Amino acid sequence: MIREEPGIIPTRITFLHALEKLKNLAEGRKIHELAITVGLESDTAVGTAIVTMYGKSGSLADAKRVFDRLKRRDVVAWTALITAYTQNGHCEEALDLYSSMEPDGVAPNQYTFTIVIDACAELGRLDEGIAIHARITAAGLESWIEVVNSLINLYGNCKRLSEAERIFQRMPRRSSVSWNSMIAAYAHNGHPGDAIDLYKRMRGDGSVKLDPVTFVNVLGACYSQEDLAAGRSIHHDAIARGLGSHLVLASAAVSMYGRCGSVEESMATFERMEIKDGVAANDVSWMNMISALARHGSIDEALELFREMRLEGGKPSEIVFISILHGCSHSGTMEQGLGHFLSMIQDHGLAPRVEHYGCLIDLLGRGGHLDLAQDLVDQMPFEPDARAWSNFLGSCRLHSDRDRAEAAAIRVFELEPEKAAIYVSLSGMCFAEEDEEDP
Repeated sequence: MIREEPGIIPTRITFLHALEKLKNLAEGRKIHELAITVGLESDTAVGTAIVTMYGKSGSLADAKRVFDRLKRRDVVAWTALITAYTQNGHCEEALDLYSSMEPDGVAPNQYTFTIVIDACAELGRLDEGIAIHARITAAGLESWIEVVNSLINLYGNCKRLSEAERIFQRMPRRSSVSWNSMIAAYAHNGHPGDAIDLYKRMRGDGSVKLDPVTFVNVLGACYSQEDLAAGRSIHHDAIARGLGSHLVLASAAVSMYGRCGSVEESMATFERMEIKDGVAANDVSWMNMISALARHGSIDEALELFREMRLEGGKPSEIVFISILHGCSHSGTMEQGLGHFLSMIQDHGLAPRVEHYGCLIDLLGRGGHLDLAQDLVDQMPFEPDARAWSNFLGSCRLHSDRDRAEAAAIRVFELEPEKAAIYVSLSGMCFAEEDEEDP
């Protein structure tokens, strides 16, 4: 905090030091007010530091107001504002700001490019990202490791894995972020073996340190029972390195064990977070554990844990309700499932997504309410996706409704023609058996 003394006017350096050591937004506002008083709010360096301060605090309107008052908006000021919007999830606006830089006479630098490539990755804007990549190449900035890391993230997120690999392989020097980004790209694109192999290469490299992000990313690549042994080994490696108490990493391990079918190890990891490591489970940890239980048939335990989470003040997300609805559907507890669907909307103010309606269709269909399930498919506020139609198809098979099954199969064929053979089998298998039995 800047100490005000009679007759002494704080300098630009004083403000920059104070803003750098800032502890909270209230202090930041006082410093901002003092900057206005002494006429330094519109100074490029001080104003940019204030923009950064508001960005870190999530006060984007304040950040934009200060930016607009700057006497001179240089590349550092533009990048500070674009960073503020990107870090607060307003990537669309961040890219709009980037497009306004050059008309204002300012060319982006390597830091600007890093941020806007991250924004493209978040939005899945591959074409825009490719255009920016071309500008990076033309500007001779492909040697900047931060820029290259963002490009790996972009191509990995946008399912251009071969391009991400090409960039990674060409890097003369790699940071931990480089390795982590490539591991995440493999995980995101469903290549667990490649992600695990790269993690092993990183371990043997010796020039980079494995950090919590490394383990979170590679654990995220372990999807199925075949990956359980590798996931367990990776988790044990993290614990051996003293990272067992890292909250996000432990949550990732809870989720990994659940996805790979080891609910017992998932629960043991969840309980260990509080008992041994002294780390309070966060909402993500609770929801990962609830999802693991619900998706592996332990719906009563999942709902009990869900109640505990709410008593602890946890706030459920849309994702956990997908798991609960899935669990209720597969355990035949239709009334509980319907109750939680309504609770999600009425008690938690969460808007259902197409995935929730897909689970609800499955819930009603498995319960024998094919008319209601059909009505929901026809009237849901989204265009039904292949999962919704395949859920309905499965229910029609279960209850031997040939006409509805054939109609549902046609819709699935239209949405996922590459899986046509699978759905032909699903729609025809049980009815073919019935026809063989007919005299």
